[in-house]
Amino acid sequence: MSTQPTIDLLKQNPGRVIFIGAVLAAAICAFAYTGGFFSPHRISANRLVDAIEVSGGGAHEGFRRAHAKGNLRGRNFPRQRRGETLSRAAVFSGDVVPVTGRFAEATPDPFTNDTTTAPVRSMALRLQPPHADEWRTDE
Repeated sequence: MSTQPTIDLLKQNPGRVIFIGAVLAAAICAFAYTGGFFSPHRISANRLVDAIEVSGGGAHEGFRRAHAKGNLRGRNFPRQRRGETLSRAAVFSGDVVPVTGRFAEATPDPFTNDTTTAPVRSMALRLQPPHADEWRTDE
């Protein structure tokens, strides 16, 4: 099989060859950038967690890496039959739904002083309808 027709086609349309090469090069560069080959020191999940741990005095075994100091509260979400007209969600089905709430400070240090004023606080809720998947919210 001869490659001469291909070479002739390339000689007749050099613009197309340049365009195809540019598109291919751009795609390769996009994949390399996404993979972090151009910027090996950019932020990543591991580097972020490491920085959080350093700010809290190092790793604290058995505690969360961020928002380590917090309080849990458990209650029941009461029956809400009126909610059925607004939503088909399981939490409005009329059953009592157990709710767990967690209020926390942003510090990675679980032993920090309670009198400090933390600039960031968080609240998370977990609703567990009896016959449906649980819901989780984080703020």
